[in-house]
Amino acid sequence: MADVVGGADAVGWVLGATSDAAGWDVSGQLPGLLEVNRLLWKEFSSYLYADSASGAGKYLHEIAKSFDGWSVSYNKWTGPMGAKAADLPSWAWSAVVRHRFKGDWERRSSELLSDFQLHHPPCQRLVANQCFYALATLAYDVLQALKLLYLPESEVPKRVRTLIHHLLLIP
Repeated sequence: MADVVGGADAVGWVLGATSDAAGWDVSGQLPGLLEVNRLLWKEFSSYLYADSASGAGKYLHEIAKSFDGWSVSYNKWTGPMGAKAADLPSWAWSAVVRHRFKGDWERRSSELLSDFQLHHPPCQRLVANQCFYALATLAYDVLQALKLLYLPESEVPKRVRTLIHHLLLIP
């Protein structure tokens, strides 16, 4: 968006001199983009959410100068940052453990809902919907068990949706 508003040439920007050999790392352009587009958020409260490339240490000073607040998501903690994270007490990791558990549960629920096409509850009564989803979960678990017990190894990684599709297409 900043390219369009600021008038930057997107092709020249992506393939600029500071890009990596593949032409995809454009984080070197961040200081210039901040300078050119600073007027867009000058009169407003601003907060920048940056990814790991834009959050490289050499850019943090420019980011801090340009925005009221900022945060950087860095998913490649190595060296000093990895050691620092490893030194955290065990209670500090409880949020990470909960987040991973929640993500795994949501992924499994998403698979169940999409495989059985159950995106909307059948009625407005909570108890009826709970029973409906409990039965759907039971059916899903039975199909998973049958898949593991009776199908050849090549079929086991397939989703239930694929197996249902094949079963319905049998003449």
